[in-house]
Amino acid sequence: MFNHLTTLNLWGNQLGGIPTLASLTLLSLYLNSNPITGINPSSLPSLNTIGLSSTAITHIPTGTFTGLSRLTNIDLTNNKLEVLDPGTINLQTSYNWVYLGNNFITSIADGALMGNPLACGCEIAWLVLNSVYVNLLMDDTTCFSGELVRNLDPDVYASLCH
Repeated sequence: MFNHLTTLNLWGNQLGGIPTLASLTLLSLYLNSNPITGINPSSLPSLNTIGLSSTAITHIPTGTFTGLSRLTNIDLTNNKLEVLDPGTINLQTSYNWVYLGNNFITSIADGALMGNPLACGCEIAWLVLNSVYVNLLMDDTTCFSGELVRNLDPDVYASLCH
């Protein structure tokens, strides 16, 4: 049991899955650049931040990121995700970051990102600049500011973010 550990960085190792960790103090877990292919929802400790970028994740089971009361940041960039199923991500806090850039997402199911307003800076330029992706979003998908994602101007993102 890790009684005082708050951050664990295991970037760039050979972990094939999320290790089972017994810690009441762990807040941030970084498993980026490991050959992780899947996520077992029961293996996630109560974290604020989880980094899973540049792994080999292709699918996130429904409910994986639901009901985790402290989780505010999820980094899933540079993976092989194609579909986000309903109920995949439903964070409980009022200020959240979910990074999904540089995947192969072709479908975002209704309810996949329930209750999660987006941070609408340059980190979502990939979404705003592709009308196919914007059309996959629910009509009421909003930015943290309350603005509808559908109303964001792609020309602004093209000029400021590239």
